[in-house]
This record gives sequence, structure tokens and C-alpha cells, in this order.
Amino acid sequence: MEAVLIGSDVEFFVADAKGRIVSAEGLIPGLKGDPARFDPDEPWFATQLDNVLAEGNIPPADTADKFVANIARLHGHLENLVRTQIGGSLVAKAAHVFDESQLVTTWSKTFGCDPSYNCWTGAVEEVAPKHPCLRSAGFHIHIGYKNPSVEQNISIAKACDLYLGVPSVLLDPEGNLRREGGYGAAGNYRHQDHGVEYRTLSSSLAAKPELVRWAFQNAKLAYQVATNDGYIERNPILRTGSLIQTTINHGDMAAARSLVHQYEIPMP
Repeated sequence: MEAVLIGSDVEFFVADAKGRIVSAEGLIPGLKGDPARFDPDEPWFATQLDNVLAEGNIPPADTADKFVANIARLHGHLENLVRTQIGGSLVAKAAHVFDESQLVTTWSKTFGCDPSYNCWTGAVEEVAPKHPCLRSAGFHIHIGYKNPSVEQNISIAKACDLYLGVPSVLLDPEGNLRREGGYGAAGNYRHQDHGVEYRTLSSSLAAKPELVRWAFQNAKLAYQVATNDGYIERNPILRTGSLIQTTINHGDMAAARSLVHQYEIPMP
């Protein structure tokens, strides 16, 4: 199989010493476009503030063990920052409605940086929270491969929707709340120089090592499916994407179970 690397940028909520979710402003070094590197030997390890969340990046990995270890190291570094400053901790969850007192700065009202797209329609995904105090945390999966192209990225994102997005309906009970925040819709992706960034999963799926391992393995499976010549065009579910989109966007657990069974999608 052609070499493929899996990386991630993942967002976490921050809780204070009493367990209350608070803004990460002032606690996490780095900003969008200017991340804070914390390993001089591995520049992919970095942190940054994203709205009021703690975000970090990891190096791309070629094995599940490395991917799990990288996420664990990032989590440990971020949590140490929070613990030493406010005695708090990180919280991996899909979404949270903040107290208004935590959302008074300009940065706390700033959403997104680069546009993302729907792989099924090609449309730009708009961020429009249904509640002004609702914020969501993502577990973005980066799939890097040789000689990436827009067409191949779209195919990989479609396969990710089936092998990651659909089963996430069963694994992430707060997914619908996250979608109310304008994130986590079916087919959400970005083109990257290294390949594709799949953006549908929430931080809930970075909460446990077994879930992180599952995400790595199913991302590689999605890549294999997408690069199987003609497979997506021959498969009516992946060719149209209509059932996949409604299953994810409506949190339809019955449809998700049916698709997981039909396509023998691995679960953690």
C-alpha cells in the first residue's frame, strides 16, 4: 500500500479547579498562524488558542501506536499548562454552552480562519452558531499522501464520512449539539498541501486512547477505499452521499447502525 501519514489538530475545553468550563485565553500560548512550539526536536508539536479553546497539533504518524502516543503527549502538555496555572484540567467533549462572562473579548467572538468545504456539494461551510454562547471542539484528522490532488482529497473526504463520520453518530452523543454550533456537519474538509483535513469529528473522540486508535485505523481504511480505483463511483452510497449526509447531520442512530453493519465498519 502507498505510504500514508495520519496527523491531527485537536481542540479541548478547559475546566478550572472546580470543574467549571472556562475560557482558555491567557492560559494557552500561541495563536492561529503563530503557534507555540514546545519540542525543539519536533516542530509539529505546537499549541495555540482557538476562540476560547485549547488547541494543539501533532506530528504525522505512520502507525497507530505513534498516533496515540502523539495525542497523549499533546494532551499531557496542554493539561500541565492548565494545571500549573489554575489547578484545572482539559475536557474532551463535543460542545459546551459557556457562561456569558467567559465570552467578552474580541477573540472569544472570532470564528474560523480558513474556509472549509462540503465534499458532497463543493459549497463553503458557513459557521453560524444557533446560540451565541455555544462553542464546539473538533478532532480534525489529517491524511497525508504522495502527490495530493483536489479530486483525490474529495474522494478521501467522502470515504472518511462513511468510515469515521457515520460511526461517530453512535460514539459521540453530543454530536448534534456541536452541529448546532456550526461545526461537525457531514463532509466537512479542507485541502492541505500534504493531503486532506477531515473536520467532522469532535473532541469527544480524542477522550480515550482506544478511540484515538480507532480514528487512526479508520482514517487509513478510508484512504484505502478512496484510492481503490472506481470504488466510490461504483458504490451508490458513496456516489451520491445523500444517506451518509442525513445520517450524520441528523444524528440518525438507526441509520448509522445499519450502515456500520452493511459496510462492516470497524468500531472501537
